[in-house]
Amino acid sequence: MLWGECMFEIILIVIALFLSAIGVGELLHRLWMHVLRPKNLKCFLVVPLCDDATEQITAVLEEMRWYGKNYADILIGIDAGLTENERKRCKEIETLTTNFVFCDADKIKEVIKRGE
Repeated sequence: MLWGECMFEIILIVIALFLSAIGVGELLHRLWMHVLRPKNLKCFLVVPLCDDATEQITAVLEEMRWYGKNYADILIGIDAGLTENERKRCKEIETLTTNFVFCDADKIKEVIKRGE
């Protein structure tokens, strides 16, 4: 068998090994997150929102969906100088999703107490 004939098989094996390593790494990461997470407490993820708030919110909500409840239970978005249009969008997202709360920095304590 010539080198060129088995090159395709070698490339496929390398790709399969690479994808397998990524899968094992993801599995270990999920197990580690499950071990580290407090069992009887809710976890909050606090994100200061600036210019592109809707993009920030959708990206973090997608991470929360991907990692599940081991990542965070509730996303708290804090207004860090948003425009009025962005505030309206954030409030719309808040009404559409159950695990996102939009508030000012001075009201975060109340939001966390409500979430517990």
